[in-house]
This record gives sequence, C-alpha cells and structure tokens, in this order.
Amino acid sequence: MNGSKKNLGIESRRIADENETTSDLAYKAATLALQSANIKASELDAIIVATSSPDRISPATACILQDKLGAYGVCSFDINAVCSGFIYGLTLASTMLSQSQFKKILLVGA
Repeated sequence: MNGSKKNLGIESRRIADENETTSDLAYKAATLALQSANIKASELDAIIVATSSPDRISPATACILQDKLGAYGVCSFDINAVCSGFIYGLTLASTMLSQSQFKKILLVGA
C-alpha cells in the first residue's frame, strides 16, 4: 500500500464497469435505500446527488437519476464538493426538510 492510500485509510478500491455511469451506480444505491425505507420514488420531494464525477455537465446526474427512478416533477440537483459533498448535501437536505414543502428527500453520494 503506498503512502497516500495509507494516509487516507483506503483499504480497497472498486472500479465500475466501463459502460457504467455515476447515475447507474446512484440508481442501484437509491433503489436499495428506497426499498429499505419502504418509500416509493413517486413519494420523493427532492433528489440530491453529491458527486465529483457526474455523467455529464448537463443535465445534472440527479436529473438523470430522477428519470431512471421515474420520480417525475421532483426537485433534483447535484452538489459538487468532492469529499465533503455528502456532508453538505446532508446539511442542505436537513434544512430543506425543516421547510414545510419538503417531506422526503433522497440524498445519494456517488
């Protein structure tokens, strides 16, 4: 293990299939999370994807995920803040949930 892997605590790396996109990985994670929470995608009020490796610049990977999930009419956007993106997303989702217009938010780090 080289120095940088040791310093970061990385024990192993996973490599996506060359035909797999970030939204594909996010879809798999989102599907499992929604099943675990017993929530249908149609019940979501927002989708946030924290990623520094989007499928493309536009549309946002969250919008692509929204389409894959069939969660139409949902507020969807990406956060690009590398390692801290999920924490920022969690803070933002918490703030959004404190507003009466958001009840169920899917946050995916991919």
